[in-house]
Formats: sequence, structure tokens, C-alpha cells
Amino acid sequence: MNVYTEIGLGNSSIVSTEFEFNDGSEIRISYHVVPYIRIWIGKRVVVISQNGFKMIRKPYRAFKCLIGFVGGVR
Repeated sequence: MNVYTEIGLGNSSIVSTEFEFNDGSEIRISYHVVPYIRIWIGKRVVVISQNGFKMIRKPYRAFKCLIGFVGGVR
């Protein structure tokens, strides 16, 4: 079995995973995703997403700048 995770245009959704079995059959799972930006400086985390702007405090220090996706299976 081969597993392919695809990001892009042309399928029914922007993000999907395809399971291709040895007999030639396949199953595709589509995901509904929303992008977000997370900037972590010291103990403060700033999250910018479709839901707006949020600030969070964490108990430990780090430096990160991330672009991510949150969502679920359709």
C-alpha cells in the first residue's frame, strides 16, 4: 500500500490523503483546512487566523514563527 498526502489545486479539496492499495483500488480522504500564523517570542504566543487575533502565555520560553493548518476530515 502506498500513502500520498497532497496539497494543491485539482482535487476536491486543497489537502487530501490518498491510500493506494496493491490491487489498484484507492481511497481518498479530504480535509477542510484553515491556515494560521503562530509567532512565539519568549513566553508570549500570538496566533493570527481566520478566527481573529489571540495572545497566549506559556510557562516556558521559545522562539518560533510558524505557518500551519487546522481542520478536520470531511
